[in-house]
Amino acid sequence: MSKIQTQLRGPSDDQFVKATYRFQPNLPQRIKVVIDVLGEHRSIRTAGKSWKQLNRYASGDNEPTREVLELLSKSIGGSKQWLDAGEMHNQIDKFCEFIFLAGELRVLEKMKATKSTEYFPDVLEALIDMAEFLIEDIDSLMFKNKLDDNTGKGQLLQKGSMINIPRYDAHLSAGDGHLNDHKATLLDYIPFTREFLQKKLNRSSIDDLSILEATGDSMLPTISDGDLVLIDESDKTEIDGIFAYVQGDFARIKRLRFMMGGKIEIVSDNEIYSSETLSRSDLEQFHIIGRVRWVGHTV
Repeated sequence: MSKIQTQLRGPSDDQFVKATYRFQPNLPQRIKVVIDVLGEHRSIRTAGKSWKQLNRYASGDNEPTREVLELLSKSIGGSKQWLDAGEMHNQIDKFCEFIFLAGELRVLEKMKATKSTEYFPDVLEALIDMAEFLIEDIDSLMFKNKLDDNTGKGQLLQKGSMINIPRYDAHLSAGDGHLNDHKATLLDYIPFTREFLQKKLNRSSIDDLSILEATGDSMLPTISDGDLVLIDESDKTEIDGIFAYVQGDFARIKRLRFMMGGKIEIVSDNEIYSSETLSRSDLEQFHIIGRVRWVGHTV
């Protein structure tokens, strides 16, 4: 920081010192990072609050309760100290800080590209340099050691060829519907190679990816009772396929066929189960979580 500051003089130096506070996320900004990492459905399920209310917390319009902060911290696997006060205590805290700083760098680079007048040009260049330095510093810390929170669950991300996908204790029913009446909690991580995610799933990050357990026999032989399924919460495209979804109070996993007139046919791969057709009026209680991209069978 001092090396960058010494290059600035007068008003530029004063503006730079004030501007560096943008690299210290406040509570609403930290909440925004957490709910973005968790995704809409998982955040709602975890905190027991609507997406609209969670975004009020993230914008600073409303203040969350201590219970909400603890639920969000527990679900993502980070410490209460980072979400509450910005203190980094484990790898996931560092990962969240990394996400925040990367977002700030994108904003600053956009300012430069559009020739924004918010900062003096030399200040803007210095802020970009600082953001890159802080990101590199966090990046080196993130991959130095395993999680230090004594959970023994491994790293969130790893350098090299592996990326770890978070697995949660929520269940998806391949049957008549499994009621998830508890908050989803992070259990551990399942490693995938970067090559597999890129070539098979066209993905290069873990954003909106999660692994859950399927229960029931209605999706046999495709999905068996106890199988792990990888859900892509960013893919809710209305193209036929296997989806995780919520219908009323039940979280389910079925094959969906999108029909003319906005209707949806729910199909079980196991032929002993009948299909079901939802009309437009039925869709008020219907919410797609995401598309199933991978199934892990046990032998």
